[in-house]
Amino acid sequence: MLAALGTAAAAETPHEAGASSAKLARVADAFWRRTQEENLDVARLVDRPPAHLPTVSAARCEADARNARRGLADLAALDAKTLSAAERISLEMLRWEFGDRIEGARYYWLQPVLTPYSTPLNSAQALFAGYALAKPADLDGYRRLLGELPSMIGALETFTRGQAARGIVLPRDELSAVVALLDSYIAEARKSPFFVADERVQRLDSQTAHSFQDEVTQVIDKRVNPAIRSLREYLAGAYRDKAPTAVGLFQYPQGKEYYRYLVRHHTTLDLSPEQVHERGLKAVAELEAQMDRVRGEAGFGGSATEFRRFLREDRRFYAATPAEVETRLAQPVAEARAALDRFFPAIPKAPYGLRRLDPSLEGAQTFGYYDPPSASDPKGYYNYNAAHPEQRSLLEARSIILHELLPGHHLQMSLQLENSALPEFRRLGFPTAYLEGWGTYASRLGIEMGLYGDPYDRYGQLTAELFMAVRLVVDTGMNYYAWPRERAAAYMREHLILSDAQIASETLRYAVDMPGQALAYRIGEEALIAMRERAAKQAGTTFDVRRFHGCVLGQGAMPLSVLEHHLAACLAADEQ
Repeated sequence: MLAALGTAAAAETPHEAGASSAKLARVADAFWRRTQEENLDVARLVDRPPAHLPTVSAARCEADARNARRGLADLAALDAKTLSAAERISLEMLRWEFGDRIEGARYYWLQPVLTPYSTPLNSAQALFAGYALAKPADLDGYRRLLGELPSMIGALETFTRGQAARGIVLPRDELSAVVALLDSYIAEARKSPFFVADERVQRLDSQTAHSFQDEVTQVIDKRVNPAIRSLREYLAGAYRDKAPTAVGLFQYPQGKEYYRYLVRHHTTLDLSPEQVHERGLKAVAELEAQMDRVRGEAGFGGSATEFRRFLREDRRFYAATPAEVETRLAQPVAEARAALDRFFPAIPKAPYGLRRLDPSLEGAQTFGYYDPPSASDPKGYYNYNAAHPEQRSLLEARSIILHELLPGHHLQMSLQLENSALPEFRRLGFPTAYLEGWGTYASRLGIEMGLYGDPYDRYGQLTAELFMAVRLVVDTGMNYYAWPRERAAAYMREHLILSDAQIASETLRYAVDMPGQALAYRIGEEALIAMRERAAKQAGTTFDVRRFHGCVLGQGAMPLSVLEHHLAACLAADEQ
């Protein structure tokens, strides 16, 4: 369809084409300026400090919805036939973004703002920690933003009180994790995560540096810590008395409707919770059948339950030290790098590496996360969880690192960040279903790349896929079907090789921290596999996997519904 539109565009006059292109660019620029105002992670990525810290407020939410409606009206006035294929992708992406924001604004009071995975406090801490302080103007910017931090924290408390007044209160189990997180931010100034250590101001003259540190100390002691302490005391006091024992969005006013929205938001497809739940049950059954076959290849004669017990207990699947964790993650990445050229037409320039997750986060995050290259640090890192290595199985380590670095997040995100032809909102935007769908697909691609030679590594890859499929069942189960957390935990324990600590962390993530987000992994992977199968069927013996991957990655991340249209046009253009 997009290729046909491109043919029609040739008949338009240059003036008509230029007018629509210019208007599209203006809408995109305005959208991205506003996004940067409210997204500290983007500010850190581009090493461009925001003018202000974002503040959660109903007025801001309403203004976002008004801007989105205005943006849709502006886009409706464009003549799509005069746009290039790349511009039509931008057009469809903006339509999706605006529509999503308008719908999401209806559920303002249901959004999570304090949970370990979702709180803007973590993003603010990362922003301050990475803030460049090389000249006096940098100090002014740091002062200004640090001075706004107490107001941001106060707004979180105001919002939380507003939620509680509407019957939206964090479950008791999650509340303990949130209070512990806030405690980690309350410290004597020089030990505070918002303090500026000596090495960060060593380029400045000593008098200026010491005077600045004294100012920072005063703000932390007299304003930041009291604001965090006020929020913490409220949560640990009257708020705790209202905390439910149940988890999941279903229990809140409009909770099930909000979850229906989140399913579409995170998968970028028109799917319902019921459809996702059924997909999960089907995928779990199919994957466990594959695992039975691989178990036979490994020469294990016992049952699936006995095999899982063996995998949990055998010490070969555990590291003795945090350093060994990193060593066992590094080897698969090196093997993947050697095989990339056979599967991808372009390889990113950005280097990559491994580093341990901040210990303060290891208790609240089950595994770790990928940090993409930024203007201040051109290297992409997988931040791995190395706490209690004797309790964390590395059976899935090969699958995880292929997902996170190569050919997963690092390859995809770095290619996108290095693509200067993309408008800013696309070069720096990463829709979850595409991002995590690609990571999960990349892990599976390791089979074709010859990276799972050992039956146990292959079983670990299937276990990782099973994990993503189980998420479809328990995420929908707790948020939509009112499953108790214990039922979700029992289902995970029945099908997965996870410790009780990991299951406890994951169930809270799905039901409280980021409901619906975990659906994006398996749903995104399934969508990419379906697109590849259609492309292979259409091309027959001429199917080229490098060309397919080039089309998927060449225009950056996008909603999966937009990717389907783009992919058909891209492959058709390559064949001409």
